[in-house]
Amino acid sequence: MQMELANDLVVQCEECGTVHVIHKDSLDLNVSSYERNMGDEIEYHFEGECRCDECGNYLRYVVRGYEYPVDTLNYEDRECCGGHFVQPPELAVDYYEFEYDSCDKEKIYSDVNKRALISIGFYIIKRNCTILHHGSLRSL
Repeated sequence: MQMELANDLVVQCEECGTVHVIHKDSLDLNVSSYERNMGDEIEYHFEGECRCDECGNYLRYVVRGYEYPVDTLNYEDRECCGGHFVQPPELAVDYYEFEYDSCDKEKIYSDVNKRALISIGFYIIKRNCTILHHGSLRSL
């Protein structure tokens, strides 16, 4: 699993109200890991800072994501000192640990969707047969 920011940060200075767009790739990424009961907990910290162009106010922003157990997004939070987020930052999780092109990605989604629909279809057929077997004329 790999975690990254899905969007750029949009931060407003609390002193003068100036809005700043912070490119997501400009943030520092720190990753750390701690052993817990169900294995490692992995913390992703996206951090950055700047001064407001208008008033010189110091802005610091952090977006955190926690993977626990491994391969599961457990929790995320964010904070902004000297301002606030105009648009909430979002984390994107990529569960694929191998390289694939866009055609492969579409095939993966297609295969997963087909299997899900087949499972749902069997459940509905099974449920309908059970209802018919018991003599109920209820429609689903």
